[in-house]
Amino acid sequence: MSEQRKAAIKRVVEEAWNKGNLDVIDEFYAPNFALRRFGLGDFDLEGIKDAIRQSRKAFPDYQMTIEDIIVEGDKAAMRYSWRGTHTGESTLMGPPTGKKVEVVGIGITHWVGGKLVDEWNYQDNMGMFQQLGFIP
Repeated sequence: MSEQRKAAIKRVVEEAWNKGNLDVIDEFYAPNFALRRFGLGDFDLEGIKDAIRQSRKAFPDYQMTIEDIIVEGDKAAMRYSWRGTHTGESTLMGPPTGKKVEVVGIGITHWVGGKLVDEWNYQDNMGMFQQLGFIP
């Protein structure tokens, strides 16, 4: 089961986050999915899809890299980094700055019956805002 979860996480990162194919979200996420993002509030299934759309709109060259995945039982943890150039306007990031960013984060997921139902996520938004020049 742990290899199946690792493969599912890798597929979500590659298809949804790196390519913008949101169909994979419906394949692996439960209808009652909840994403809890430190400092940004909670997102439901449609919220995660919109977050992916807006991230890819603000950073058209968005690319996430999985640094580590650990799976134990019905939980998985992923350490990741993503890079992009802020050349697009979005509701998340406002007018483009043209600046490149590299952001690190970690997510802990809970799986039930082969579907992702819950994720706790933290990424270095302060560092991202500094790289974009939004804060000193």
